[in-house]
Amino acid sequence: MEINHWYTGTELLKFIRESEEAQKEKKRFCYKSLMGFLLTKGKDICALSGIRRTGKTVLILQAINDLIQTYHIEAKRISYITIGEKNDIDDQKLLSMIDQFAAQGIKYVFVDEISYLDMEMEDNCLNLLADRLAKAGMKIVIAGTFSYAIKLLAKETLFDRMKQIDTTYFSFKEAHEVFGQDIDTFIKYGGVINFDEDEKKMTPSDYMETAVVQNIVKSIFKSEKKYDLLLTLPEKLKKGKSEEESKAIIASLIRITIDNYMKALVVGKLINKPVYKFSDIGKLSNVIRQRSEQENVQDEMLDVINLDSKHYYQVLADYLGNSKQVPIETFQNIIKILEEISVKQDIYLEDGNVSVFVPNYLRYGLCDRIIKIIAEEVREETGARYDAALAGEILMGSIQEAICYLDLKRANHVDFDMYRSMDGSCEIDLIIRDKEKKQMALYELKHSDKQVDEQAKHLVNREFVREVEQNLGCVVSRYHVLYNGPKKTVTINPAELYQELEERSMELGKIGNAEKWERLAQSARVQKWEPVKVQYENMTEFLCGLPIVQ
Repeated sequence: MEINHWYTGTELLKFIRESEEAQKEKKRFCYKSLMGFLLTKGKDICALSGIRRTGKTVLILQAINDLIQTYHIEAKRISYITIGEKNDIDDQKLLSMIDQFAAQGIKYVFVDEISYLDMEMEDNCLNLLADRLAKAGMKIVIAGTFSYAIKLLAKETLFDRMKQIDTTYFSFKEAHEVFGQDIDTFIKYGGVINFDEDEKKMTPSDYMETAVVQNIVKSIFKSEKKYDLLLTLPEKLKKGKSEEESKAIIASLIRITIDNYMKALVVGKLINKPVYKFSDIGKLSNVIRQRSEQENVQDEMLDVINLDSKHYYQVLADYLGNSKQVPIETFQNIIKILEEISVKQDIYLEDGNVSVFVPNYLRYGLCDRIIKIIAEEVREETGARYDAALAGEILMGSIQEAICYLDLKRANHVDFDMYRSMDGSCEIDLIIRDKEKKQMALYELKHSDKQVDEQAKHLVNREFVREVEQNLGCVVSRYHVLYNGPKKTVTINPAELYQELEERSMELGKIGNAEKWERLAQSARVQKWEPVKVQYENMTEFLCGLPIVQ
């Protein structure tokens, strides 16, 4: 069978009326862009590219329903094709079908799962198809499971002749308004529609395999891109290998790259937080080293623990290259592809690059698994209690910060940054600047629904705030804590706060911290630091207040 389904006219009308997805009133934010393509003159091909479970098929069905119900386009002027994984259709046959549609007066063609088509990216007839569409006044929308294949199609064949809509990214505002997700649900499951597949819960590892690993592998083996990766491999990994063996090798290297990248994200956060009930991270290294020596093996975790979280890309590239698990050129190619399919996105801030993995379902699930593995290792080797719950909370906070940064970047309407003090002792999570007025607002980002004065300890540090003002050339006009509780304004006396922190540190035996807070309390009293009015804002309200930018 060449195609699974081909609907037009009466059959299409019946199918759309019976489709729950087509009748959904709430639509993804990129839907407006899709309808803009369909209803205006311009490019004749639109590609919906995005990893699995990001709503491409639903967008198509909603658009068909809208064309019929809202814009009164006759169903006989629309054709909807879904191509099955097992088919013998190629681009030439698709072109022949489009010619038939044009002869029948069809003006809108939707082709779902085009990446299952038997088609080489470098040598296909879609440029010719674009020419014929233009002459026939037709519009065609294509989508496919293997989003990287769609990206390559646009880049290598159709160039600027295709409108591209990437469905991979969800803002929190979109998840909240369209899918009714709260912030914690979005942290854990955000970016994936229907993560329960066939009544069996799809694990993050399953999702990574289908949405990322196989997406890349099956896409590049339709393209010259396969040689970019194969040429970077040692001779023993590529010599005499069949195509299926080569696919398996590339898939394995992608898995290793993602797994180690996730370890770097996780361990980088754990190193900087007191999540172990024994004195420091060094003891964890000793535990793993002792076990490695006993078993006479080199434990990867030792290398991962020593990674510098500020320089994920280069340090991890060196680590993987030196370990000879993934050649460095292969690693760099894989990372570049992850960026091209929007799974890895970078946000450049004053203090360094923040790497964001989307969807959150992928990042949270894989990182949570690593945290639990580390916890189990520590318990088995030492009997010491590892606070996995606290580590999980740190992970939630880290992802919430990344959500905030990425949504601000995508909103594209503010100049935002973060700042760490010269000595590394203080940090402002978020700074929003108004360069014309030379003013800025400081924000602490907290994954908590409770208001605690300690959350603002860096905001009320007048010495630190002066450093921020001098280095960024703006005056601080507002102080905020973004958290998950109700909106309120709190006035905080710096001397009293630091006195309280000093006393608490003394009780816990943290002499170094106590001395730091004592010095700040003394500075606040001597220099008569004024009480600071701190505005606590709800994270959901803040993110939902950002503009929508397509």
